[in-house]
Amino acid sequence: MKPSRILFIIEELEDITTSAAIVNYNLCKILAKEYTNSTILTLDSISKRVKNDWSNFGELYTHPKNNIKKYQKPLMYFNKIRALIYAFIGNDFTHYNRIINIRKFLKINITNFDTIVLLSGGLGFTPHQSIINNRKFAGKNIISVYHDPFPISVYPKPYSKSNKFKEFFKIKNLQKAIALSNTVVFPSQRLFEWYLNDYKIDEKKVEIIPHAVDELSISGIIKKETNEITITHTGTLLKPRNPKCFLEIFNDLKFDNTYINFYGGINNIVYEDLKVFEGSKYINIYNYRIPYKESLEISFRSDFLLLIESNGEFNPFLPTKFVDYINTGRPIIILSPLKSEISRLVGVNYPFITTLNNKNQIKEILQNRIHNKGNVIKALSILKKIKLKFSRDEILNNYKQLI
Repeated sequence: MKPSRILFIIEELEDITTSAAIVNYNLCKILAKEYTNSTILTLDSISKRVKNDWSNFGELYTHPKNNIKKYQKPLMYFNKIRALIYAFIGNDFTHYNRIINIRKFLKINITNFDTIVLLSGGLGFTPHQSIINNRKFAGKNIISVYHDPFPISVYPKPYSKSNKFKEFFKIKNLQKAIALSNTVVFPSQRLFEWYLNDYKIDEKKVEIIPHAVDELSISGIIKKETNEITITHTGTLLKPRNPKCFLEIFNDLKFDNTYINFYGGINNIVYEDLKVFEGSKYINIYNYRIPYKESLEISFRSDFLLLIESNGEFNPFLPTKFVDYINTGRPIIILSPLKSEISRLVGVNYPFITTLNNKNQIKEILQNRIHNKGNVIKALSILKKIKLKFSRDEILNNYKQLI
């Protein structure tokens, strides 16, 4: 039996800075090392650095990111007409054109591949929508991966926007893609459960496989021994992830050897709440994105890592950051809804978890629990078991069963 020829269709990679691009590209590299006949199809915004890196693994094809047609430009100035067209075709012109361009590539090249892996990123899901209404996919092994809900109207609160009526055809398109897929992959059990609210999915086709991260990026870093305790948060702080309550309690406790560092872009409204803490000696806020590898190194040198999720009742996401955090081997302070993928994974006995604005439990964690060695050992033991599920070998073995 000859090796499977894999085509990865990815929304966008650019220079591998977003969480979706990071996990998508890492998955491509993990599988390409095993299946050398691998090809990526993505937008032409991919950086030269990533192009050169992928040349060590396989072939690369691109299609235009900026793709508005001449006849489409005038229609964009008429809001009602534009909205009606977008609702009917299920996409704006940009994403519709991307779907058409992917289909053109597949029409010519589909016979060169045995397995097609569709990787989502952002709010477009154009790779998934590109496979519908095409008989040439018969006999191909289609693996569709879903990192997030789609479209925005079906997101859980407080992230949901728009309404399902306006996005009826988007939902219909994705339902067709799910039906045509041989395997439907979700990074979390909760996300699969959430999809069942809006989509019919044959559970026999579903696999739960965590995000792929680059474990090698954090090797060879030595943490300096010190009496100080450093708590670090890396990544963006969106509006629903406001740590104001956490910082107020930390500030009131007046520690003299404990520091909190935030690295990453912060929503403007959230930043207005956090600016008051910038004068503190023990709270450092760096309101800008730092390179992915640097964020890993900073995390590894910390004593505790801070994971912040929304204050909603339910959160189905598996944050890429959580996988990165676990690979550092550091205990994680988690602010997450009671019903979330993170709370499901760590379980009720994890000592450093509470909800975003639970003042009493946050105070208990900061004042007592993180200073108890037994709690730290317990947390690390729980995270170590989860880490096994996130390992490169485990992810590769899971996909080998599907290809």
